[in-house]
Amino acid sequence: QFRNILQVIRGLLQREAAQRFSSAGEAKRVFFASSGYTPDQEFVPKPVFVGREKELHAITSVLPGSGEGNSYSAVVVSGPEGIGKTALIEEVVQRVRAHDIPVLGVGGVSSGIPFEAIATVLPVLRAEVMSRAGKTQLIAEYSEIIESRSFGGSTWVGSVHERERFIEGMARFLVESACLFPIVVVVDDADGLDRESREVLRIAARDANRGRILFLVAEREPAFKIGGIGALLQIPLGELDGLRVAQMASSVVDIGDLGEAIGRKLFEHYGGVP
Repeated sequence: QFRNILQVIRGLLQREAAQRFSSAGEAKRVFFASSGYTPDQEFVPKPVFVGREKELHAITSVLPGSGEGNSYSAVVVSGPEGIGKTALIEEVVQRVRAHDIPVLGVGGVSSGIPFEAIATVLPVLRAEVMSRAGKTQLIAEYSEIIESRSFGGSTWVGSVHERERFIEGMARFLVESACLFPIVVVVDDADGLDRESREVLRIAARDANRGRILFLVAEREPAFKIGGIGALLQIPLGELDGLRVAQMASSVVDIGDLGEAIGRKLFEHYGGVP
């Protein structure tokens, strides 16, 4: 293995382009040669999901189609960076998809570009409406908004009135689509949402029929507002105990049980779940 490492270093340091690696994949194949790995295997496996049983149950019990799904419009998972918000949401999403419920992902991109976060959802939702319900009339009604070129650039090119109309139209498209089939909208890193996208989600959460659409939100501070209708389920995440962190780390490095003390040290060193 040491010989392989030297070969990779030499390849990376070559001045002539013809002598360097043609791609990262080629460098990986050289590095893992005779190690037992295949070229397609990842160097660091994804850790297993551990803990959060209480929080997981609280969220899955209010998903569309569950017995309590009519109670909430949004679930907000909050906590500091690295605490495991995204991991919890990804675990929920797996369960949602197992029940054939569409999942729309809205990522906070922290760019401030108007409508940037929500604009990526519209074509996905259009495809779901067509494949699940075949509602061409609904698509035609909102085609101006879905296919608009007014957003997606560095600035909003329409008027203030058009901006408000687009906010209302996007929210209505979400609400009316949810009348056809239940929807889960995942908003990861909501702290970075642009103002327009946040307003679209707020209006849709306010107006949608309960039990038809659920917003699953992750953010550092629980600031996602739904117009004061009291339909928010707050899930604050605390620290994992040392034993849970050790279980997660052991699943990555595969060296057996690390123990609770080492797990606690890992948590303290990384400032969160590693």
